[in-house]
Amino acid sequence: MNTDSLSIRAGELFQQESINPALTRALRGTVAFVLPLVVAQLLKLPADASFAAVGAQVVALTDVRGAYRSRLVILAVITAAITGATVLGTLAAGHLLVSVLAIAALALLAGVARHLSGDYGPGLGVVAALLFIMALAIPSSQQPWWHHAAFALTGGLWGIALQALLWPFRPQHALRQTVAGLTIRARPGYIVSLNGEWNAVDLAEGRFTSNVFRVISDSQFSPFMAVVNNIQYDTVSRVMGWQSRYRWIMRPGNDLYLVYTHNWLDDAVARRFVSIDRKFASKVLYTHRF
Repeated sequence: MNTDSLSIRAGELFQQESINPALTRALRGTVAFVLPLVVAQLLKLPADASFAAVGAQVVALTDVRGAYRSRLVILAVITAAITGATVLGTLAAGHLLVSVLAIAALALLAGVARHLSGDYGPGLGVVAALLFIMALAIPSSQQPWWHHAAFALTGGLWGIALQALLWPFRPQHALRQTVAGLTIRARPGYIVSLNGEWNAVDLAEGRFTSNVFRVISDSQFSPFMAVVNNIQYDTVSRVMGWQSRYRWIMRPGNDLYLVYTHNWLDDAVARRFVSIDRKFASKVLYTHRF
């Protein structure tokens, strides 16, 4: 493989990583988990450092999307949840009945979180239960009740820092997409669909938006005859296209298609749509049974 091929491949991987940062996420989770353990070993901290490692990893691995302010809120809520689960486990330690009631309440809250957010709820419930059980198993009789929770909170803040560290320099999930649609059935056999798609792409090379608007009219005059009109416009190519397709089923297996296509360019200089091409095509489908 020559140098040019390697450069092209590296560029493709970089673009793919900008859209779907799986490699960055794996590296971030590894650093979040390992560094607290290394620091604890060097500074001879107690076993409570494992709370920081687990808390940091779950926050760092959370695949947050949306506006960056919303991402910070989501990460802060996750940090608060795992800290609360650790406090609950610490307070319930040594009391069987309290521990059973606490884990039941935690399971109920995890179910609510899963219902409210299918993206973050399931993973949060699992990690909260893990930290709760760790707090039950690791005694803190010679430490204040908030000792385990302080390590979990510190780990969560470390995970947030790792998440937000590269945001000003390299966007995470650079593609933001919003889709809206409306379908109207005027009467049986007559359907009109209005669709809009808004895309915002934020890459290291620059930022741009791409919007697509589409109108589809489907008219079925009978079970054997239909006309579909599709009009679409996108803001990148600034081209509006219209396709009209007529289908006549002469008999099952024998079809006639007539397709007309017309494209216009939104000319910024002329300040109007200019016709750029027109096409007409036909197709006959014949089935011979023997």
